[in-house]
Amino acid sequence: VDSLSLSWWGPEWREGATDTQGVYTDGRLLVALDAAQAANASCSLHLEPYPGRTAESVREDLVHLRRTGVLRHPALTRVDGRPLAFV
Repeated sequence: VDSLSLSWWGPEWREGATDTQGVYTDGRLLVALDAAQAANASCSLHLEPYPGRTAESVREDLVHLRRTGVLRHPALTRVDGRPLAFV
């Protein structure tokens, strides 16, 4: 296995930003990407459909991911130089 998809439920400040077990996934993204890089693997992102998600909230999410460095991480899968995310 050399490629993974990481499930992400949005920034911790967003209501409903936990997975089905109540875990905030936001703070775990960089840890998972660092581990993938150490294992010579890459990761895409799956932006999960949290309650109240809209086109504007997804835009805010992408800005958040850019600000936190997730979208620049070298282990993030890229297509034509752009980060791969599933919405």
